[in-house]
Amino acid sequence: MAIDLSQFHQVFFEESFEGLDVMESALMALDPDNIDSEIVNSIFRSAHSIKGGSATFGFSNVASFTHILETLLDLVREGKRGLSVSDVNLLLTSVDCMREMLSQLQGGDDGVTEQSKTLTVKFSELLNEGASGDGAEGDVSADNAEPDVVDSEDESTGEVVRWSIQFAPEKGILKTGNDPFRIFRELSDLGELKCEACLDTLVGISSMDSELCYLSWSLTLDTAEPRSVIDSIFEWVIDESDLTIELVDTSAQQEVEGIDGIDEQANDTQLSAWNIVFIPHENVLLTGNDPVKMFRYLQDLGTLSVSVDLASLPSFSGMNPESCYLAWELQLQQCTASEADIHEVFEWVRDEADIEIRAISLEKPPVAASKSLQVQAANDKASTAPSMTEQPPVKESAEKTTDKAVAAPDNVACLDSARDQRDGFTKQEKPAKVASPARSGGVAAGENSSIRVGIDKVDNLINMVGELVITQSMLGQLGNDFDLDKLPKLIEGLSQLEQNTRELQESVMRIRMLPISFAFSRFPRMVRDLSQALNKTVHLEMSGENTELDKTVMEKIGDPLVHIVRNAVDHGIETPDIRAEAGKNETGTVILNAYHQSGNVVIEVIDDGKGLNARTLIEKAVEKGLFTEAEAESVTEEQAFDLIFQPGFSTASVVSDISGRGVGMDVVKRNIQALNGVVELKSELGKGSKVTIRLPLTLAILDGQLVRVGTSTYIFPLVSIVESIQCKREFVNSVAGGCDVFKLRDDYVPIIRLADVFHVKADNRDIDNTLMVVVESEGEKVGIVVDELLAQQQVVIKSLERNYRRVEGVSGATILGDGTVALILDMPGIVELAGDSYREIENDRNSFVAQ
Repeated sequence: MAIDLSQFHQVFFEESFEGLDVMESALMALDPDNIDSEIVNSIFRSAHSIKGGSATFGFSNVASFTHILETLLDLVREGKRGLSVSDVNLLLTSVDCMREMLSQLQGGDDGVTEQSKTLTVKFSELLNEGASGDGAEGDVSADNAEPDVVDSEDESTGEVVRWSIQFAPEKGILKTGNDPFRIFRELSDLGELKCEACLDTLVGISSMDSELCYLSWSLTLDTAEPRSVIDSIFEWVIDESDLTIELVDTSAQQEVEGIDGIDEQANDTQLSAWNIVFIPHENVLLTGNDPVKMFRYLQDLGTLSVSVDLASLPSFSGMNPESCYLAWELQLQQCTASEADIHEVFEWVRDEADIEIRAISLEKPPVAASKSLQVQAANDKASTAPSMTEQPPVKESAEKTTDKAVAAPDNVACLDSARDQRDGFTKQEKPAKVASPARSGGVAAGENSSIRVGIDKVDNLINMVGELVITQSMLGQLGNDFDLDKLPKLIEGLSQLEQNTRELQESVMRIRMLPISFAFSRFPRMVRDLSQALNKTVHLEMSGENTELDKTVMEKIGDPLVHIVRNAVDHGIETPDIRAEAGKNETGTVILNAYHQSGNVVIEVIDDGKGLNARTLIEKAVEKGLFTEAEAESVTEEQAFDLIFQPGFSTASVVSDISGRGVGMDVVKRNIQALNGVVELKSELGKGSKVTIRLPLTLAILDGQLVRVGTSTYIFPLVSIVESIQCKREFVNSVAGGCDVFKLRDDYVPIIRLADVFHVKADNRDIDNTLMVVVESEGEKVGIVVDELLAQQQVVIKSLERNYRRVEGVSGATILGDGTVALILDMPGIVELAGDSYREIENDRNSFVAQ
């Protein structure tokens, strides 16, 4: 049965990218001068998982690249070589390369990059240097050095040697996601592999649990690889099995085999071989007969090889657990029994099965241990077993070892095949599992477990909650219009519905929440690379990584944060010599901090660098024509710092590859405002700077103030509102261009009529006694005239751009309780829509204040 693996690709890619993040974090924490074995093991495990998953899905380029990286890490784990700073840089570059390869595979390409070819050559040279003992990279620190006497089993001489492996996994090994056949497949990649499945612990079919493993294996591996490579393959199951790996003296074995061969030739005339076709009827289990017990009886007569015919196996949903759907073909060799003795074994099932027994001749009977099932791992293409049954591939030379290659223990693998069909994919096709710290078992009691949820499913759930909010609002409107005796009860029920709705909404919103560490995780690597490129020493401190933020906001805040941190390292932190002259520590510090405050998430980027000179900023602004020299005299320090966010404004005197072109901070501010957030900059000359970003927890639901203009209803985000006041004519003055300003205490606030912006008819054009909502936009206060203030309520944001088109001054829409649609206003956009009149207000403002 052919299985489409593409349905599992996304899981593999997600786990692989997570593994690369683990590798990068561990490499950043690795000290080449004092190598921590736990960190190295963590890096190795991640690489090993990616390699195994890549091989399973046929991504051979990624598997091959990861294998050579894994080889280097294995030498470090064994203490046979150390790591220099350049080695760590090379490993970090390889992580970037693997990300690119996986991204290409996601896009349907082959995953081969020029960088991967170059890095493969570099790793090969590095391994060759280590093998020859040349170079500093081969030195091992005293803490990690092995004893002078090294076990010869751990050294590879380049010659093929034989290893005897006894592998007895625990019964529950399959439940932890580990698959013995995947281990056999990896072993077969190392050389010629022979397997014997021991049936001593095998129970009857009726007593079997399809999720338990009842077999143990005796393996013989001929390979030129060192012992450490074999150990690495069993690393994931070492805590879940009894494992013995021994080097075999092949010279002595060859002498024994020669003597055995003489004995076999002498006994050829006494031994016989039989081919048995056994096709039980479906009801054979109901009669109390167990085919596996019969196979044990046959083993007492000679050496038994078993293969299974799955042709009549139905789908799992159509199976009856009390019926038998399998057929077997058996070969009984080195047999001293007669045909009558074999028929006697099947005596009790003669009426419930079709049986065919015929003698066959073999030139040389194979040698096998008694009471074991001899199995040689066959190449996938050469195997006669269906694709549902997994068997490890071996080299072509292995096919010549015996006359009859038998697939991996089919007499019990058939049970696993039925389970595989139920699960929808085979064990061979199951993606590699990312290891948890406790590899030996499942999730312990009290530990948190997690599942992957597609973002589309969460979005659908959020939409349903949004509809519930609308329903609650509608019922509230209905309750206000009723005048019945039971109205108080209706209102009480609506109040309870409102509480339940809010709790459900908050619970659902938490599903989308992710710790901000997902956004922070890229910065240790970035700061490290930047500091090396700029010849600076920079220490990055991060706090509040568990602060949660909506996934959509998280994705969009990443790039602005990158630019701010890059500026802190490039423009803020001084070089070590300059810091020393200023009496500072030569190592500069950049702090990333996140916390919740008043329903928002606050992110701070702080550096202890040279800070900003407000006077220098003002002088640059005058040069660029942003201020006249007269206006510059009255510019405050806060206004000077805000110049950083002007398009094309930069404090860098030299343009570099990193920054200095004046492109970025204006985009940062625009992107943050698009998230309904604000960004502030504070700085002190000689001591450093602090950038503060305030963001809403989510973009899906908004706390808003409903207002009415004419017959239309609009919603102001509460976060933008400063206050609401009633206008008095004596506080309103006109300026050039016919625009009005309102004197608000010691300040003057430009007035914008919402009716003029959206071309609707207002109730009253007279400014006297009208309502004005004072909002803050881009650091400036603006008064927006409305006809009436309605209720404050939470609203579900619906995208106009997705359902209609982009509308300037509008960030979205919502459905009110009475079914009408209200526009949610974008305050910076509203100011822009005010057009030339608002810009004239800004230009004439200072002269008006002077009058």
